[in-house]
Amino acid sequence: MTATPDTTHAVLSAVRESHPQWPYADSHDTVDGDPWPLAWDAAAFIEEWFAHLDHNDLEEALCNLPLDPWKFGYDITEWHDKREPQALLRAHLLRIVKGWGGETALTDYLNDNPELVDALGFDNGRASKSTLWRVWNDGRLTDTHKQVIRTIGQVLVNVAREHDVPAPDEVFHPDPSVDAPEDVTQDDSMVQDRTIANTREVWKHGKPMLTENYYLPRGVNTEINENAFFEGHTFIGSREEMYAEDGTWNFAAETTRDRVQTGSTHRYHLQKIGPDAARQMHRDTTEALIERARRDSELVGGVLASIDITKSNPTGKTLNSKRGCI
Repeated sequence: MTATPDTTHAVLSAVRESHPQWPYADSHDTVDGDPWPLAWDAAAFIEEWFAHLDHNDLEEALCNLPLDPWKFGYDITEWHDKREPQALLRAHLLRIVKGWGGETALTDYLNDNPELVDALGFDNGRASKSTLWRVWNDGRLTDTHKQVIRTIGQVLVNVAREHDVPAPDEVFHPDPSVDAPEDVTQDDSMVQDRTIANTREVWKHGKPMLTENYYLPRGVNTEINENAFFEGHTFIGSREEMYAEDGTWNFAAETTRDRVQTGSTHRYHLQKIGPDAARQMHRDTTEALIERARRDSELVGGVLASIDITKSNPTGKTLNSKRGCI
């Protein structure tokens, strides 16, 4: 956290100077009338917050963002003695910024970050999961006001990125259309289509780190770009029951590259990579991916990893799968 009372005061002074009507919502009925001045006021504050050279943390900006529950039409009467309404709204704004669809991930994150609980404005400790659920799902806020909060969250992320402040990347956010286990299964065509689309998008983000750390032991007079091998390998690996020979043909049909390797060439060059070199390249790429994920706030707190181990006999007649967690 880098903000101080002085820097916060400087931001408020800058907002009032650059936006003389701020806070615009003070002079408008944002409960029964037009609620969008709330988003305008938040955007003005966010712009000036990140314009300050000492402010380089998204969560810190969120914790200092004024969110008046009265203006959001929040039913404070029943709750003001139990939980701080502004802190509850900020907590849900944090959930939206992080891309979490429910309160479980939010609660776990707050459990792991007690200093953030205080910064959000909770004077007596974190709100329970049930309280957070009721705030968003039990009629405390109208659908329009919820959309205003979502809009503020998107502004917060966009402005943070404009100032090179780490912010979650949308490509890694869950998709509610396929993340409801009671409605869909992994075999549904909708899930498969989304998986293929996400594979392309994730590859676009991960490719620079992979091509920087992976290399092929080839001569200097090669005709096919090295990246074509790794793009083809990613293409083959993300599809079921595809091997090098037919996989490279399928890759050639979909890629925009003029020339790609044949299946036999693909296998020949990949087989030349020794175990030690493969481990080192994998380790370097993994470290780069983790560093990027932490920088973009995609990897925070404790992490649960699932390891799949497939065992088979030489003839391939039996397969046993074991899963473990670390």
